[in-house]
This record gives sequence, structure tokens and C-alpha cells, in this order.
Amino acid sequence: PDFKGRNKIVKSLLQLAGTWNEDNNANSIKCLSLQQYLETLQMVHKMGKQAQLNNHIMPQSIIFSDLHISPSDLTVITEIKKPEAAGLLFDVFGRKRSYDDYPHSHSTNHKIPLHVSPEQEQILEYLTKEEYQMLGPYLT
Repeated sequence: PDFKGRNKIVKSLLQLAGTWNEDNNANSIKCLSLQQYLETLQMVHKMGKQAQLNNHIMPQSIIFSDLHISPSDLTVITEIKKPEAAGLLFDVFGRKRSYDDYPHSHSTNHKIPLHVSPEQEQILEYLTKEEYQMLGPYLT
């Protein structure tokens, strides 16, 4: 895993949300819990700073707009939660399938399953609302 890259993404996310404190966070926060991540990302969205996010976590609706891409230009649009999503993407990129479904665990501890609470589900719905409005008609 790219831990150095992750550290930069975490720091920039916290800075964008206004919660980074160099004295308190410099050596302690290298990864956020799912709850911390969602709450921080929600703060950034409520502040209207989504376009300033790292492109790994920037809403697709902003990326599409910046690149002048329409969903109709894409080969496959699907949800990550669908079991066939990984296979579809491998096929699109002409790559050999190394797995058919994405792991349902966090990469820092792959033995602990990832569970999303109802509260976290609500935050995810808030964060992805615009993306679903834009991509919904194209979902496979």
C-alpha cells in the first residue's frame, strides 16, 4: 500500500475541512476510521469545497464536468457494491480478472469486515446524491 500517499491525502482532507492541527496531528493521524472519514468529507461538502478534494475522492460529477465528459461517453457505469463490478471493469480495460468482487474489508486490516451503520449510510447518500442524479440513468 502507498502509505506515504495516504498520509498526504488524509492531511490534505483534514486541512480542507479545517480540522488539521500540526501540533496534534503531525504524527498521529495516518488513517481515519470510516466514521471520521465520512464526517470530515461531509464537512468539506457542506463548505462547498468538493472541487478542491484530491482526485481519488473528488465527486465524479465534478471530474466529468472538468473533463467535459458525458456519462454516455463511457463503456460501463455501475455501482461498486454490485458483485459483478470488478469483473466488468477488468473486461473494459482488457485485463485478466484477478477477482470477481471487491474486498469487503479495509486495506489496513483485511481480516476485519467493513460494516456501514445506518448513520454512515445516510452520510454516504448525502455525499453521492449528485453523482447518482447524474449517473443513475446509465447504471448497468
